[in-house]
Amino acid sequence: MPGYDFINGDSDPQDDHGHGAYISGIIAANADNGTGVVGVCPECSIMPIKVIDGSGMGTYAEVAAGIAWAADNGAKIINLSIGGYAYSQALQEAVLYAQNKGALIIAAGGNQGISVRHFKRLSPD
Repeated sequence: MPGYDFINGDSDPQDDHGHGAYISGIIAANADNGTGVVGVCPECSIMPIKVIDGSGMGTYAEVAAGIAWAADNGAKIINLSIGGYAYSQALQEAVLYAQNKGALIIAAGGNQGISVRHFKRLSPD
């Protein structure tokens, strides 16, 4: 499935950090992949959206744009296996936008051993 790279502004969302590819494998690795590993949903498709760079950094604006792009392109589930430390109105609006388009948003928990919430529960309008 085609995706988008919000770091480099192109249609090649190659993961140069490794985290997204790792999480995608946990989610949707095929059973017949020859590695002895199967994802929790091997029949699922991945829409790769790149919002962090090779060092694991990105902006709330890039994340918000990625969420909206995924929702606009039919994503049913959006996994945010990332975190942040401050409130972002743009991020909140993007999450609500995606929810209103019918997407389920999954947020990270426990990144870097920090117990502070990175995201708060939002209800769609």
